[in-house]
Amino acid sequence: MKTTGMSVLVATALFAMIAATDAGEILSLPFDSSYVDGGGTVRTVDATGAHTDIRMRNGAAIDTVDRVTGAGSLILDGVNDTVLVVPTAATQNFGGVAQPNWTIAFWMKSSNTAQTQKYLFQRESSVRAYQNAIIYEYSNDALELYTKSPASGDARPGSLLAAPATNWTHVAYTYDGSTLKGYVNGEEKLSTANSFRFSTNVSNISIGSADWSSGLGGFQGKMDDFRIYDTALSPSEVVALMPSAPAGRTAYSWQVLKDNPKFYWNFDEPGNTAAAIEQVRGQANDQLLSQNGAGRMTHGTMTLGRAAMLNGTNQYFLASALNDAQMPGAWAVEFWMKSDAGNNPAVIYDFSGQPDNELELYAGNRTGGTAVPQVNDQGWHHVVMAFYGNGAGFGVADKVAAYVDGAAIPGWDRGGFSSGFDLIHNLAVGSNVLAGGGNFFTGLMDEVALYDLSGRTVGQVDAAVSGIAAHYNLRNSGVQPDLYMVDGKTITYTYDIGSLGGGTYADPGNRKLVDGQFSSNGATTFADNNSVGIQDAGPDDGLAQPQITFDLGSVHMLDSIWVDYLIRHASGIWAPDSVLLTFSVDGQTFGSPLTFADFNDFDPNNNTTYLRRAIIDLDNVSAQYVRMNFLNDHEWTFLTEVQFVAVPEPASLALLAMGLAGLGRYARRRRNG
Repeated sequence: MKTTGMSVLVATALFAMIAATDAGEILSLPFDSSYVDGGGTVRTVDATGAHTDIRMRNGAAIDTVDRVTGAGSLILDGVNDTVLVVPTAATQNFGGVAQPNWTIAFWMKSSNTAQTQKYLFQRESSVRAYQNAIIYEYSNDALELYTKSPASGDARPGSLLAAPATNWTHVAYTYDGSTLKGYVNGEEKLSTANSFRFSTNVSNISIGSADWSSGLGGFQGKMDDFRIYDTALSPSEVVALMPSAPAGRTAYSWQVLKDNPKFYWNFDEPGNTAAAIEQVRGQANDQLLSQNGAGRMTHGTMTLGRAAMLNGTNQYFLASALNDAQMPGAWAVEFWMKSDAGNNPAVIYDFSGQPDNELELYAGNRTGGTAVPQVNDQGWHHVVMAFYGNGAGFGVADKVAAYVDGAAIPGWDRGGFSSGFDLIHNLAVGSNVLAGGGNFFTGLMDEVALYDLSGRTVGQVDAAVSGIAAHYNLRNSGVQPDLYMVDGKTITYTYDIGSLGGGTYADPGNRKLVDGQFSSNGATTFADNNSVGIQDAGPDDGLAQPQITFDLGSVHMLDSIWVDYLIRHASGIWAPDSVLLTFSVDGQTFGSPLTFADFNDFDPNNNTTYLRRAIIDLDNVSAQYVRMNFLNDHEWTFLTEVQFVAVPEPASLALLAMGLAGLGRYARRRRNG
């Protein structure tokens, strides 16, 4: 894999099938395995029972790593590589007078945008007199239809379709006899009224060139899942050709959330250029906004939903006003990456002058060591990098750690790198944070999470980072239907013991803890009307301060409880020492007591407000009422939100256990941040 600079990240052949797996489908080429070059012949059967020959020619090959769907994609060298499809009646006649309706759809990824007049699809006679073609870069960075000798009309006007083709891009043209439509990544980009018909004859189809024999006009890049239909697919049918994102939160996503990141973006939003919603607290200021058309693509080889798609030229995602300002000690960053080209704090990929494809942490100085994290192909890779501290007053140890695809990288050291993660400033994914971006990454990124590991011992940070790295094992676990948040609108609660503060500290109507509004880090945000302040006038006397009873509205089997709280020692606001939980189905008899004492009270800056989350894992307790008795031997306890995660029915627990078994840590743990 060549490097061109540096980039910032935060059995039976399946190659050719002619089978009516979808209504109207007359050709399907998934490019999943190779065939003999040149005269090698593959016999396949179409929907009518006729035979077709498929031949890979002149060195066209299969890439089993960089692919969208199935087991492979087609690689074309741009010189003479091509794929020949010998005609059947169906492939010969579509688009003609007798069968004017059609769809052509495929995935493509160009090696570069400097190509000129490269043929992605061509239907031809022996003398190339009746060309029906889709040409790339006839016009700059776009595709067009072309017909040299049509039966009627001209297909080209109104067919220009701009495509971000240096990334994997799904393209489709549909025609219903009067309207031509074009789609890019499932979105309709053109709709042109046009009356034309293709000429039909005994014509071969070439994929990736204008001529199956010579490879003339060869496309340099990759293609996948090429399909032709003898009907005009609807918009929803075009979308259905693409890998679909899971309809619900994935098991991977749930586990990330339960390992308590400070921030987490999974890029699963339906709009290609929609803002990436921060998954931990969902506040507007924490969204990652698409810059210069940075888009999305759905995973085809893993069940992780959608991913950010970046062109390496000017596209990235940016948050410029994050609510949470700091991670004051050890921290970790986690993400998935798929490089589509040589690229070269920030997590930097392929820093100029360093070993190819190396990953580094950077904040003026870089990490080093005898071994470095590297990714040396164009497949998906899971990366976790952690900074423990500098051994000179910051953090808990002079140490860094890295994992790639769940495996630790021994021999990596801190080098000159030293940095807290000050999130007062911009956070960029796929770029540096300078105005307008720079050092752009070419490829795909997904599941970006940042973890605040401050206030933990070295052993605790080791365990946390190892647990984060184990998320790799959940990459193909799919949707996790077993977990859901109890709707806050159905929850009521009462303060049984405790003296609530007035003004902004009060809780009028008892709604603040379930309203979905979170406080933020900052100098004075403990008084922002989003948190409840409960005062304990003296030292801990063994009484709950406060005691709160929640009514969830109906009985739920509870998986965990998430408690968001604030600390600010200078203002007398400390984390709770512990909380005693008891549970009831009728509101009268409470039992199954559980004490949780793993709140994070680390405060390196006495005058700073820190927003923290404690995740209390439960043993699937069935309850409608939950009583929480907080103990605190300091003056104030500030709570901002309490959320309840539930499992719909006992049968679902087996599925949950199966998914978490891959993590090697199904035993319940207590987490805070």
